[in-house]
Amino acid sequence: MGQEHHEATEGLVRLLMKANHDLTVVQHNLDRELQQSYPQNANLMKLVSRIKKIQQDLSTLEDQCRQVLTAKQDLIDKARTTLVGNRNLM
Repeated sequence: MGQEHHEATEGLVRLLMKANHDLTVVQHNLDRELQQSYPQNANLMKLVSRIKKIQQDLSTLEDQCRQVLTAKQDLIDKARTTLVGNRNLM
């Protein structure tokens, strides 16, 4: 049983070492990609903040568009009612 425990521990250590290596490779690839994609003076925190602001603005704009569409439909319905009423008066 002691040998099985030792082998299991070694297997776990190998698995963790491989995971560490894989994460290092991913980090290296991300670093290289960031250097290629953004200028050296780019502040990634500012970019993330800007993206979040744009997402919030898009959400607000979507809400406003829905309000405009609702108001437009109300106007169409009222105009239709008025036109039908006027036609019936003739």
